[in-house]
Amino acid sequence: MTKTNASLSALKKLSRESPTGEEVVAIFHELQNDPNDRAVAIIAATLLEDAVGDVILSHMVWLSDEEYRQMFVGYSPLGSFSAKIQIAYAFGYYKKNVREALNIIKDIRNAFAHGKKSLSFNHEVIKNCCNLLTIFEESEESFEPGTKSINNSPRQRYLNHAMKFTEMCVQISAEEMLRKISDMGLGPDNYVPGDLRSIKIE
Repeated sequence: MTKTNASLSALKKLSRESPTGEEVVAIFHELQNDPNDRAVAIIAATLLEDAVGDVILSHMVWLSDEEYRQMFVGYSPLGSFSAKIQIAYAFGYYKKNVREALNIIKDIRNAFAHGKKSLSFNHEVIKNCCNLLTIFEESEESFEPGTKSINNSPRQRYLNHAMKFTEMCVQISAEEMLRKISDMGLGPDNYVPGDLRSIKIE
């Protein structure tokens, strides 16, 4: 393998790695300080989409690289956020109100990703859609740092829900991976956080 191919292969592997719960929180805290609303909307939803996909993946048999691509990449059955949301709901990984909230986040993300006009969370249409997210009304992340004031801005509401749902999915995936590993007669030390397609064998 040439140096170029090895570097590109390593880059693809890096892009597939899933964040741990602690890393999710750290990334979302970074987004809190990012002034670019478009970037915030897209990155937060991308993290969430990947986490929903990982919930599904963690409950599957072990997939080869080719099998994974056939299921999750491009125009494959689970290649879109919409498909992941629907399938995860159909398998009972979350309730209908969560599915509805995930679809709202997806639609807001798509507006930012595909909109040709300059958009922000203060746009009336975006604001109205963010206000439909009500599952986590007053989570601790809703409070302004150092104050007791709740930040219920559309942007904060979007970020709160995206982060909480992502954390929820990461936890579900980790628990299922530990169960699968246990069924193989292995222990928690064989689990590689963030890697749902392989195990660590000493």
